[in-house]
Amino acid sequence: MEQAHSLDIGSLEVVLEDVALPMGLIVNAITLSANSVHLEQKPFKVEVPQPGSLVAMILADNLARFLDKEAPGGLRDFKVDLKEGKIYIQASIMIMKAAAVCTLRIVERTKLFVELESVDVMGVGAKNMVQSQLEKINPVIDAGDLPVPAELTHFEIGEGKLILYGSVSPPVNP
Repeated sequence: MEQAHSLDIGSLEVVLEDVALPMGLIVNAITLSANSVHLEQKPFKVEVPQPGSLVAMILADNLARFLDKEAPGGLRDFKVDLKEGKIYIQASIMIMKAAAVCTLRIVERTKLFVELESVDVMGVGAKNMVQSQLEKINPVIDAGDLPVPAELTHFEIGEGKLILYGSVSPPVNP
């Protein structure tokens, strides 16, 4: 008779670096932490008495690269500054310069949406045009796309980085 192999872990912390999300955004680091983890080998399963924590960090440069790749509305040459709780974006369209200020909103504890606060294209407001482009890329993050159940609880924007906080649970085995 084969012996069941299991492992009990008091606390666990895993750091994942340069994680490519399905829509193309690269998350610089994701830290997953949990307490009282129980692992079973066959069939493989992970049990935790309560969800673990999730902390994801995205640097301004990665957001700019993602936006350059997506080129919403034909914009290019993105510069992103993350400070004081807001996202400041500058980009070019043809020979014009555009500047926008955005905020974030968590919807249904799983989706992260970018919301346009203001936009200026060569001194002219173009909020409706830019808002329609944002609607094509929102939500920018959907925790439902992750391979484990996760929720987003809050975020911080400052010092050149966006930090998302949430919880994560292993999949429930039938």
